[in-house]
Amino acid sequence: MIVSPYQFIGDYNVNEKRISYFEKRELGQGGPIIGSILIDGEEVSDGLKAAEFGGPFTVHQDCIIAPMLTLSLFSLVKIDVNTGRIISKAAIRERLILIESVIANTVFYYCDLENTVLKNCEI
Repeated sequence: MIVSPYQFIGDYNVNEKRISYFEKRELGQGGPIIGSILIDGEEVSDGLKAAEFGGPFTVHQDCIIAPMLTLSLFSLVKIDVNTGRIISKAAIRERLILIESVIANTVFYYCDLENTVLKNCEI
């Protein structure tokens, strides 16, 4: 199954918390869909301002792993579902990140629409 940055579920339930994408929009014409993430109605921020995220995110233990837009590139972040805080950031920057899977602390992701270039990083 191809991971798509255009069509993904907008609402999830994780550990009895409602997680949803909010104010979704296209990042430029033909670009991926981005938006804010809400956990039980509270917006996830990067500490200074509301953050924008691509999708879809992946649930891993009590966290979600999501591509976060920083300037014009995406990085991967781990968000604690219980606190709504970003608890770690990966040291990667890509034009597109489509998460394929998470094994232990390693995230496998595609950086192309066709899902042909598989990379990985620690988070």
